[in-house]
Amino acid sequence: MKHAIVLSLVAAIPLGAAEIPSGGQLTIPFSEYRSLLEKSLLPPPARPVALQAVLATRFRVDASSAGATGSVDFEILNTGSEAKLVPLIGEEVTILAVEPRETVLIRKDGYFQMLVPPSQPRTVSLGIAWASRSEDDRTTYQCRVVPSAMLSLSLGKLAPGEQVKIPGALTDAKTGEFHLGATDVLNMQIWKAAKETVVGEVVTMPPVISEASAAMRLVSDGTFITATKWSIRHHAAFVWKLNPGEGTQLVSASIGGRPVAPVQTPGGELEFRIPQGESPTCVELTYTGKTAAFGSVRGNLSVALPSTDLLVERTQWSLLLPSGYVPAAVEGNTDFLPAELSNEIRLQKELSRGEAPTARIYYQKPESTKN
Repeated sequence: MKHAIVLSLVAAIPLGAAEIPSGGQLTIPFSEYRSLLEKSLLPPPARPVALQAVLATRFRVDASSAGATGSVDFEILNTGSEAKLVPLIGEEVTILAVEPRETVLIRKDGYFQMLVPPSQPRTVSLGIAWASRSEDDRTTYQCRVVPSAMLSLSLGKLAPGEQVKIPGALTDAKTGEFHLGATDVLNMQIWKAAKETVVGEVVTMPPVISEASAAMRLVSDGTFITATKWSIRHHAAFVWKLNPGEGTQLVSASIGGRPVAPVQTPGGELEFRIPQGESPTCVELTYTGKTAAFGSVRGNLSVALPSTDLLVERTQWSLLLPSGYVPAAVEGNTDFLPAELSNEIRLQKELSRGEAPTARIYYQKPESTKN
């Protein structure tokens, strides 16, 4: 048996959905009334969360115990549909210049904040002067910063006898750049070292890769996947740079068995933050790439391993060709070793620095050469 119910249009239809007559009644089936009632009780759909973030902060500062000036560059992203205020840096610094000139900055909640339109990532550069605080023989520069994926500081040449310390920062041994990690306060301390009688020069031992190994597997269209392992001796934290080669893509990376996400530079290098701790440190990474496709009968192709500016005492390299192919000859800057499988090539390189192990492989299909 069908039931019907009489109800006012105002109770069943959301306001603004249609023009409601001033009077009258409407008779509808009970099932339709129930459906309208359930829809009116549903919560409104959630709106996507807009992201406002500082992607990178890079300081370039000339500092001493007398004062500090320089600049700081920000890469900023606003994925929302409206302009948003994004905090950049604390009011401990004085703003001397802004690029681009149309940038809108305001002071709010103890920070200089930027009005960021909704768009692609933007870059803004601030010229700054940095006030100091002196305690005993030490000068301290401190300001609040916004945690970002990349927070770094490049320091100009210090006065003779002055030293610098940034607590919690890692130092690139090659460039001297400080990498600060996910901190919200930048604290830089400068002091004059006491004069001491120099007995002899203290030699800092650089990091050394005692053993490197790589297992590369190739398929017939030339695609390859390579799993590498690096054992690094070191006495302090440092930034390790590795170039896996043009056109390669990282699959996974770990330091000491813990997954990490290295920074990729514009030149294609991967940067790993190697922490101070137990030595040696084991770094593992797997990546893919592509070389020339295999011919149906015979041919040749070139492959290489990553290069690094650290000294590598020994590299062991295993290459596995597609099933049915066998190596006929191998050329390159490596030594050839016996292998157990017919389609396997084993290579070794002793004592290298800044030079990628390379190999040109001449191959064939034995069954294709028989009469």
